[in-house]
Amino acid sequence: MIKPAYILLFALLTTSLSAQEATPIPILLAQTTLGKDLSYSNRDRIDRQILSALEVGDGANNQFSVFVIRPALDIFEQGKIEGLKTQLTVKLNLQLKLTNAMTGAVLAVQDVKASGAGNNLDEAVNRALQTMRRDNPALSKAIKTFRQKISDHYIVQCSNVNTSATELASQKKYREAFAMLHSVPQGTACFQEVSAKKLEYFDLVQTAECQNKMSRANAAVAANDFKTALQILSQIDANAPCFGEAKTAIAAIEPKVDENLKTNYEWLFSFYKEGKAAETARWNAMTAMGLLYLSENKKCVLVER
Repeated sequence: MIKPAYILLFALLTTSLSAQEATPIPILLAQTTLGKDLSYSNRDRIDRQILSALEVGDGANNQFSVFVIRPALDIFEQGKIEGLKTQLTVKLNLQLKLTNAMTGAVLAVQDVKASGAGNNLDEAVNRALQTMRRDNPALSKAIKTFRQKISDHYIVQCSNVNTSATELASQKKYREAFAMLHSVPQGTACFQEVSAKKLEYFDLVQTAECQNKMSRANAAVAANDFKTALQILSQIDANAPCFGEAKTAIAAIEPKVDENLKTNYEWLFSFYKEGKAAETARWNAMTAMGLLYLSENKKCVLVER
């Protein structure tokens, strides 16, 4: 089942992402909007297939971006094949719209079409959807186009992004300023240009929100909601003023979590116990904070991996 972004965020960071390694440009995926006569099961299926097509390295929707693909699936033609057994036919259009979640701007639109036949409408739709997998040439081309559009955006707009973040910070909107800069992809020239300011804003957010995060995490622990507690604590890094409190809380939580959570947050437990992979822990904390910003400000409803 596809869940809202605020639920997704509690299961984030199942893999470690090194801040030192260049990665493919991340794009987030919002839930598909359905046209008439399409079911939620159709949405779940196409969401999973688009996610799979976006997967490179550490996985789609596990990294932060302000660029979101908003898909819309529609039936644009229905018909019949007459024979010994009449079959229904459908033609589908999957519109993929690349948008900036912070500004609402649309960077690009691509369409992927498919057709299928079956004994009933649902069967025909499912057969059409089978062709919209990650090896679909039109889908692959669309995603490649989107990544190039994002790369081009930061080549042209880097100074404007930096200026906008500075203006937000001057208004003490440090989370927004941080999110804007953390969205700049690794491997781009702009990434290096904004790195120092991004870390500055991240530390300001940590200072401003640390005690509030600890209060929320402690409340979640009291309710035996360890997943929520870990999701909150994963945003606190070694430079945060409440790092000591977070360390104590995480040590108390570790023996109480199930194997799934223990595996998902292995990097967090290792970092707090042994100081392992400090840069990875900081990058994960920044990514969790960025994704939480999108969720809390209702910028998009992401698809769960």
